[in-house]
Amino acid sequence: MSFFVELKRRNVIRVAIAYVLLGWAVLQGADFLLDLSGAPQWVIRALAVIGLVGLPFALFFAWAFEMTPEGIKRESEVDRSQSIRPQTGRKLNGIIIGLLLVVIALMAVERVFFAGGAKSGGSPGDAPDAAAASAPKSIAVLPFADLSQARDQEWFADGLAEEILNALVRVPDLWVAARTSSFAYKGSDKSISGIAEELGVDHVLEGSVRSSADRIRVTAQLIRASDGFHLWSQNYDRDVADMIGIQEDLARSIATALETSMDPAALAQMAQAGTDSVEAYQEYLRGLQVQSDGLALPDPSRATASFKQAYEHFERARALDPEFFDAHVQAATYWKVQLTPSRTDSGTSGLEPLQMLREYNTRIGQAIDSARSEADRIRSLADRAMVDLRLREARRLFEQYLELRPNDEPARFEYAGLLGMLAEREPFREVLAYWKARGDADVNAANYYANEAYRVIDPSEAADVSLGFLARWPNSSAILYQVHRTLMWAGRFREASELAARYEALVPGGDELVRAREACAAGDRAAAERNLEGLTGARGDDLSVRWLIYNMLGDTRNEVEVLRPLEQSGVPFQLASFLGYTKFDPRPYPSLMAILEREGVQRPPPAAPPFRCPPPAEPSVAVLPFVNMSADAGQEYFSDGITEEIINALVRVPGVKVAARTSVFAFKGREQDIRAIGDELGVTHVVEGSVRSDGEQLRITAQLIQVQDGFHLWSETFDRPRVNVFAIQEEIAAAIAGVLTEQLGAQAPAPDALRISVQAYDDYLRGRAHLRARSDEGLAEALRLFESVTAAHPDYAPAWAALAITADVLDDHEPAERHALRALELDPDNVDALTALGAVYRDTGRWHQAAATFERAMALDADSPQLAEDYGEFLARTGRMDKLLEVTSQGYAADPFLVPLVEVYAVALIAAGRSDEAKEVLERTIARGGADWLHRTLAAALDGTGDGSGLRALISGAPIAAASRTVLLDALDRPGDPSAAAAASALMAEERGASGYAQLELPEIVLLQLGDVDAVIANYRESAAGGGALDNDEWFLPIYQGFRAHPGFAELLETYGLPAWWDQAGWPEFCRREEQRIVCT
Repeated sequence: MSFFVELKRRNVIRVAIAYVLLGWAVLQGADFLLDLSGAPQWVIRALAVIGLVGLPFALFFAWAFEMTPEGIKRESEVDRSQSIRPQTGRKLNGIIIGLLLVVIALMAVERVFFAGGAKSGGSPGDAPDAAAASAPKSIAVLPFADLSQARDQEWFADGLAEEILNALVRVPDLWVAARTSSFAYKGSDKSISGIAEELGVDHVLEGSVRSSADRIRVTAQLIRASDGFHLWSQNYDRDVADMIGIQEDLARSIATALETSMDPAALAQMAQAGTDSVEAYQEYLRGLQVQSDGLALPDPSRATASFKQAYEHFERARALDPEFFDAHVQAATYWKVQLTPSRTDSGTSGLEPLQMLREYNTRIGQAIDSARSEADRIRSLADRAMVDLRLREARRLFEQYLELRPNDEPARFEYAGLLGMLAEREPFREVLAYWKARGDADVNAANYYANEAYRVIDPSEAADVSLGFLARWPNSSAILYQVHRTLMWAGRFREASELAARYEALVPGGDELVRAREACAAGDRAAAERNLEGLTGARGDDLSVRWLIYNMLGDTRNEVEVLRPLEQSGVPFQLASFLGYTKFDPRPYPSLMAILEREGVQRPPPAAPPFRCPPPAEPSVAVLPFVNMSADAGQEYFSDGITEEIINALVRVPGVKVAARTSVFAFKGREQDIRAIGDELGVTHVVEGSVRSDGEQLRITAQLIQVQDGFHLWSETFDRPRVNVFAIQEEIAAAIAGVLTEQLGAQAPAPDALRISVQAYDDYLRGRAHLRARSDEGLAEALRLFESVTAAHPDYAPAWAALAITADVLDDHEPAERHALRALELDPDNVDALTALGAVYRDTGRWHQAAATFERAMALDADSPQLAEDYGEFLARTGRMDKLLEVTSQGYAADPFLVPLVEVYAVALIAAGRSDEAKEVLERTIARGGADWLHRTLAAALDGTGDGSGLRALISGAPIAAASRTVLLDALDRPGDPSAAAAASALMAEERGASGYAQLELPEIVLLQLGDVDAVIANYRESAAGGGALDNDEWFLPIYQGFRAHPGFAELLETYGLPAWWDQAGWPEFCRREEQRIVCT
């Protein structure tokens, strides 16, 4: 008889099954009752141990003894013919069936009634109550201890703890203490209950790591803080190759032990490490540890080096596993930081911004492609949309992500920054409420609140809350810095000064911004300015710090110009990163304003800090456009002219800075507080007034206002006959200078030696108004008016300069040159005359004289829009694209409505690789009307964006004759058809022979698209043969690449004399001379 048959006969197997089922049912019931009574967890464990210990005894008794009618007997004493074991077996079968039914019933009840609550969806603006409701399911992951013999596995211990933390963050109904908060207890001897109380959590995970060459042992314990008992504990003794499995198993086990509401599939996905490569995972963990260590370093240069070293680990992880999502995200974050000027480690890679953007896009694209879940994919899409400044889309994606991952604090901070860029105050307040509720338990939440609150709520209220957080986290230098700034914005300077001393003691070397704020609040402008001296550009955030100090100083010009390179970098995100500052004014940056307009962002006026430094001792004044109060609205030209003449008179006051006409006329018609205008223009005083003209009588009212407090220093009304207009202007200027002399030691202006008649002056002002309008009829009238002024007053230089500009606009080069030279005889520094003369030299191929004349004009007034237009056209036509953007952006910022300047500015943007911006600028200008001829440049911009269908859409909507549109569209539809190309070529020739731009120069673009360069070259040859000037500003753009490579292009260059000039001045990057041959690309 076999052993197994004997086991069955003696009912041992039945007893074993019945015992196990009965034990399981008893433990389930006991667990329920013990949970109701609040008994500690060890009681149920003790019962389980007793049950297991009893199993061998039950099996032994089943084998050795038998239940008989006479009682229990040894099996050897029972006569097998009298044995009742078969009956006992049947009874046991019944018991087993009954117990199975009990087990099934208990499992069904548990599934229905005790499966756990529904998932907490959460939203970006979850109220604090929602956070409190989930508080029982909360955990802090402490750094694991490195118990290896060599103590060289700290990187793995920290990285493992951080990865477990990151995995648990993905559980919607589990609140996880921030890494910074929990890792602050590394090496601490505080009790678990004390740590949990300080962090505001109910559970703590701690553990240790031991490793050898090929084995690793991880011990982890999940502890309930209320009583210190272990809920779960596990040892992992495995091969090094299974370290990924350890991390995933740990995360799943913890989430299960805490009875979170995640279903098994979601739980498995949550715990995934994201890679199957142990080598990649090790590199990734090393990167996390190096990055973490760097954040704790007080020395910015060492922290930057750590950040770069961590990035190299992430790059190696990416190379080892191209599908490793987390490594892609960390590498992309490195490049995003590089593009953020306010970060100390930005711009330290040595690459140009466009290249850094390409590096970021590559990595964030790989993260999106390798995302292990939809939530991860949405997070990366939101990040890319933010960098692309698709702000509305980024907001939608962040909100969608935070619905899925409400506990991702870094993502919430990014979301808050996005709300700052969008100037969305209400949702921002909801985020603040969330951080406020968590700040006592989470140092990151406290820091986030202190960093952002003063921007959207009352600064004093924000300061009170932040001071409470500082008391909770007294050793956090980050919170200390933020609270100091908040107190400064609240005007609580004495309290702020006490914190400044604490900060200097806590942080070696202190901080320039803390010192500058303190100096400005104390009225010590010189001390504040000294903080600029140490900003050598070695640190990544030097530019940002410089901008912040200029803002404190009220130095508007430098404040604007220091950020100008960011606008010209080709990466709008760099400049847009300053939108989070409420004191940042985007209006001087046209490209950024276009993006804000596209995204529908309505920003409030920039906020002036209450601790701004007192104005500099040097007097400065802005003369706002005088208001025309005459019954005749057509007299506005006269009130504008009065304003300009007062500006000209004040310019002659030694030691007084006077805001330029273009700058002050930008405020024409705007209702705004004088102090805000003064701050924006960076001046100490403002002049405003009105003009009323009634026949021969004139009344001018003027006031001089001190910007600092808005008080009037001087005000007067002048009632004079109109014949004395010049005397009135000088009288006003002298009165203003007198007040400035008394206050600041300035000298009164020397009187203007030249007088012209009232009628001539009136004609001059009317002519200037017609010249600005640029209509054909207006230009003819301007020419007539300026000629009448010069005839009556041949020594009046401004009229000769205006006459030269008008003649140049009309392409009448000989008189334009003559008039400009006459103006310069009378006034050698007349910028208008120099601009007109440079344009004449340019259009007649005298390149050397043009360059010298334009450079001389730039030295006198680099902000002149007219100069930027004409000099920009010279640079574009001669291939000097490297300097083009610098020149045109200054002029465009001063006057974005000067259409010819818009064209050449757009050309500069396209050449700089910013075709999207150029497209927006051109479309906005065309939409305003009067700029249809910009369509050719718009076509070049569309080509630069890679919009293949854009040209067809452009032609379809262009204001050209229907027949011409049909010809051009037909040519695009039939590439390679000679007859279609010939028809387009005929249109191009027809346009060359007529005045104006009947076809908007679109035939030329169509032929270039079709590759019919011969026809375009032939057209330019005929124009050159007829004496036409070189008037194409787009020759050196990408769309003309095939045109430049054509041998005929070199002939055209020779015709216009450019190679000879390039031999002297240097060749542009697109062309070169090889022996006796000109080669262009």
